[in-house]
Amino acid sequence: MGRDILPQILRELGAEVVTAGRSETFVSIDTENITDEQLDRLEEFAVAAEASGRPLHAIVSTDGDSDRPLVTAVLPASEVHPGGRRVRFCPVTYSASWSPNTCARMLPRSQLAPMMRSSDAWASAGLPSRRPRSDRPYVISALDELRRAGKHTRIVGWEANGGFLTGSDIPLTAGTLIALPTRDSTLPILANLFAAAEQRIGLPTLWNRLPARFGRAGLLDNVPVAVSQAILAHLIPPGDVIEVEFDGTGRVFDRSRPGAAPRLLAEPATLDWQQRRATLMRFFTPALGFDDIVRINVLDGVRLYFRNGDVAHIRPSGNAPQLRIYANSDSQARADQIVELALREPDGILRQLERAFTQGPVTASR
Repeated sequence: MGRDILPQILRELGAEVVTAGRSETFVSIDTENITDEQLDRLEEFAVAAEASGRPLHAIVSTDGDSDRPLVTAVLPASEVHPGGRRVRFCPVTYSASWSPNTCARMLPRSQLAPMMRSSDAWASAGLPSRRPRSDRPYVISALDELRRAGKHTRIVGWEANGGFLTGSDIPLTAGTLIALPTRDSTLPILANLFAAAEQRIGLPTLWNRLPARFGRAGLLDNVPVAVSQAILAHLIPPGDVIEVEFDGTGRVFDRSRPGAAPRLLAEPATLDWQQRRATLMRFFTPALGFDDIVRINVLDGVRLYFRNGDVAHIRPSGNAPQLRIYANSDSQARADQIVELALREPDGILRQLERAFTQGPVTASR
């Protein structure tokens, strides 16, 4: 449905739309893991449109079942370095949730519920937030909990794969946006395009005004659930502590309750967490560019925060035999590098974890 409805919506809102790549069979697009091959295909669309006299400003799509958005900016040839790409992909919920002229019109005085593995760029806004586990039911549950608390009139959340959720009705200039607590692929697409049009700038310029925080995701396919669970079992201590912080003097603090004062852990728990941190640093080494691990969150897999601001998050897929890696950094090059280091065959970080804590490697692909 999305392939027909999305062009209709865009046309009725005043856009000139060119359609391409139509398929009569289901096409799976993993909006958390946009590959170079997919970007090559989008670039072919852009070059073909330009050759026909209809240069594009953006290429938009949904995933196969139309609940996740994909937005790429098309750069003018004059702005592309030799050998560079004509298209630029940006995780649209990152841009939609942050830019002051996109979905962030909803954010002043809002409560946020971005899922755990999503970009952390929003954190520098200082907005109140609660980070649920990944997967939509947990995000929806967090939105419901925030709504019942009655402290905020605007409640929004988003998922790393692109879905944007509104947990409350949101008044806008031309009417009210009714709450839709499930993945919306259209709102983030429209928010980005409207923001660029209103400011009379291109999408690349719009995105360049966002905080300098970048992300990348990747995966190993055909990894049995038992293998992923065995890895996590060796990296996560028993108990109910979700997040810890290491202060550099040997002390470990429980940071599991957002907004509450950190609690110093007792000696047995401190030693256990220090051992897990030491284990992780055997794989995330200085030789690979990793700084000291200063925080660990195990709400949804294992999320590592490094002293220099890098983030690496390992988690099994919730609905497929896949082991995924998410990276955040202050540069796109470093975020890309973290994912490449994790997925590299045959000796990447994920493969090393697999060999260390299971019987050996399994067949997998990137």
